[in-house]
Parts: sequence; structure tokens; C-alpha cells
Amino acid sequence: MPHGKRLDLTRLPLPNFNLSDTLQRTVSTLAVLNMGECDLVTIPSNLFNLQRLRVESNSLRSLPDEIGYLPSLTRLCAFGNKLWTLPRTFRRLSKLKVLRLGGNAFAGGGLSEVPRILSLKELYLRENPNLQTRDIALLPSLHVLNAEDNRIANPPMSYVNGGLDLIKEYAKSHYY
Repeated sequence: MPHGKRLDLTRLPLPNFNLSDTLQRTVSTLAVLNMGECDLVTIPSNLFNLQRLRVESNSLRSLPDEIGYLPSLTRLCAFGNKLWTLPRTFRRLSKLKVLRLGGNAFAGGGLSEVPRILSLKELYLRENPNLQTRDIALLPSLHVLNAEDNRIANPPMSYVNGGLDLIKEYAKSHYY
């Protein structure tokens, strides 16, 4: 569990999230910020100490470049938005362990920055119907993958029964 301040704004209507200077300073010291179901179209900056961010079930079409400058971020839950790509700075999230991006609009190379996050242990991509997830084969620390309800060629059952390492091996051999 992270140490530091927590703020739960879940279900408060905050579409533009404009903060006073005082509140902006408070937000910059947070370790955990929950902003699910807030009608967000953008997220705040100055979250430098943040370890966990939840912005699920909003109207986000993109994440700001500043997301890549959160050196302590270990969990990001952004499922149920309208995301279709990640910023290039996303690769800087060297401590990120859990990434939940299900129920978005990722397609093609929209997740091209994810394989550069070698610390990632859990990846949830469920319900991104146009997603191609071949790059998951490059994630050496990955232990949990949920890619249900996507257009992904299914590996043979012998690979599935062999676990995630064999599935990643299948992806390498069929997509590279």
C-alpha cells in the first residue's frame, strides 16, 4: 500500500478539472488519486508523487504527455474511456506494474509504448475490439494478461495450457 496522501473524487462531475493554486499544490503531494466516473476529458498535471491513478469510466480520448513524468507510478487504471493511443512519454514509466486499459478504442499500434515498460506484471486489455496485441511478447515480467474480446488470432490450446510464457513464444513466432 502506498504511503502518502489519498484523494477519492469518484463520481464527482469534474469534466475539465480546473484547480485553484492551493488545491493544485495539494494534488502534487498525492500518492493515490481516484477519479473514476467524473466525466473527465483531461486529467490534472503536477502529480509528481503519484503511485496509483484511477481514471476509469470517463471520456478521456488521450492521456497527457505528463503521464510519462510520474516516476513513482505503479498502477494506472484507465479502462472504460475512449483512448486510442498512448503518449510517447509512456515508456518512461519504469515502475509501472499494473496497467488496466480495457474497454477503450485502441487499434493497430496504439499500444506501441507498452512493450518498453519492462516492469509491467499485469496487463488488462479486454474489450478493445480493433486491438492487435502482438507486442505483448516483448514483456519479460508479465504474469497476468487479459485480452478477452479482442480480434486476436488464438494460439493452439497446447500453447494456452502451457501458460503465459508459451503464449508469448507463440506471439513471437507468428508476428515477428
